[in-house]
Amino acid sequence: MKAIESYEKGLAAAREKNFEGALKHFNEALSQDEMHTQSLYERARVLSLLKHFDQSLADFSRLVLKEPENATYYADRAVAYHLSGDNASAMLDLNRAAELEPEKPFRYSSRAWVKEKMGDLKGAIEDYETTIRLDPEDAIAYNNKGLVEEKLGYAGKAKKSFSIADAKAAGPRPNPQSNAPKATASDQNTLSGEFFEILNGLFRSSKKRKEFGRFIMDKLFGKAGE
Repeated sequence: MKAIESYEKGLAAAREKNFEGALKHFNEALSQDEMHTQSLYERARVLSLLKHFDQSLADFSRLVLKEPENATYYADRAVAYHLSGDNASAMLDLNRAAELEPEKPFRYSSRAWVKEKMGDLKGAIEDYETTIRLDPEDAIAYNNKGLVEEKLGYAGKAKKSFSIADAKAAGPRPNPQSNAPKATASDQNTLSGEFFEILNGLFRSSKKRKEFGRFIMDKLFGKAGE
């Protein structure tokens, strides 16, 4: 069996949330071709989901060494660092991802989330404002900015942010790929496209959308206290 076949089986298993099965297939692909970048990348993500953080970080570090200008690898390694409790390293990687792709709104909204978790609420708001400057139609950024403003006691500002988010959500549905990282040869046909399509989906109900904004970011970076 060729590495690409094992890789595709791994993707199929991951889409069914069978992460143990996906890991098996990605391991098979890498045993057939240890330089199969797509399998290494997806294995790193699956290992994170399975909370095997040391192994996940090792895979992401191999990818970074191989493609040091690939912002997605830094951003995804940041997720693994955060989930493992190493927010300092997560911030370094998120900063690097933003440096490499300064015009990608999601680089700042994901960093804002980690800043919030670290208690840097004003820094989180600054990053959400950068996200909004780059993508004025990003209702989720307005929503999550409002949630941070609530924590700071900025009731009026939070109300305004939620109001704008509601208005944005009521408009035309944005392009599902608008905030997705630019696909490179190494991440074609991965799960990234589906992930970002979910990220950019918007609920029409204000309450549901606020819950969704928090839910999506919790899925990406873990719930507070975990």
